[in-house]
Amino acid sequence: MAFLPLALAIAIGSTLIAGLLGPRLGTRHLIIPALVVMAAGMALLVGLTPGTPELYLTRFLPAEILIGLGLGCTITPAVAAATNGVGDDTGAASATVNAATQLGGSIGTALLNTVAAIATADAIRAAPGQNVIDGAIVAGFDAALWTAVALLVLAAVAVAVVMPRTSQPGPVAQVKQEEDQR
Repeated sequence: MAFLPLALAIAIGSTLIAGLLGPRLGTRHLIIPALVVMAAGMALLVGLTPGTPELYLTRFLPAEILIGLGLGCTITPAVAAATNGVGDDTGAASATVNAATQLGGSIGTALLNTVAAIATADAIRAAPGQNVIDGAIVAGFDAALWTAVALLVLAAVAVAVVMPRTSQPGPVAQVKQEEDQR
């Protein structure tokens, strides 16, 4: 039940927010702030310790909501942009997007786990003793979270630089217009 708000935020982000704002703003102007919102959610998780008071309501729940909304507002327009305009090759484009998503998730998980493990080991070596394990684990998580924040901000900058600026509606709006014309 603790992760239900994340799933609900993803659903709201992908259907309501991306569905309503995507046609008005365009893909680029939806993805960039969504990546920054996800980064803000990740940053909220930095510094949590096992004894943090009111952990769930004050830090974890807001982080889940921000990450979920950002993820929902990013995935839908990104997939629509990647598969837009491919004509009869929509299936191949969709499969490529799916494979890239799976590969990116695997590489990202491996990278963040490696960062966390190295930071945890460094923290244990820096302060050997009996009571350093909790602090070392927190240091590892913090390093991984800061890495995730940096990667999300870098992704936002990459989208800003690479994705074309256009005043036309985004791919989601174009697909809806095509469906309406049929």
